[in-house]
Amino acid sequence: MGPGNLAWLDRGLAALEDTPLDDGQRIAVLMGLLPMVHGQARFTVDLERGYAADPEGAGRGYGATLGSLLDPDRFPALARAVTAGVFDAAPPGDAGELGSELDTGFRFALGCYLDGVAAVIARSANRSPARPGG
Repeated sequence: MGPGNLAWLDRGLAALEDTPLDDGQRIAVLMGLLPMVHGQARFTVDLERGYAADPEGAGRGYGATLGSLLDPDRFPALARAVTAGVFDAAPPGDAGELGSELDTGFRFALGCYLDGVAAVIARSANRSPARPGG
């Protein structure tokens, strides 16, 4: 963990100070968020590299390749998603469109995560004694 991650963690802890979460819970929230953000960044970079290498074919074969590797009996839910076209690339556009699609998906996933954190905070607030000054 380098200085950038330490600063991020410190800011995250500061942002959660006024919640009823204890220090361990605050760290758990941030450590759950960190791989989500890093994973999305890595995924985005990989996809953008693929787009730069082959703008017309970027992502076109992903769904088909994934489908050919799946045993639908072993991975039935994933096979249904592949068959439904969830992993098929949008029609060729530009890198900005690719980034926009990735951003929309990430915002949805991040919102789900943060909604869950908000629900935990709300439940904790209902169980915690009043905090001084609050």
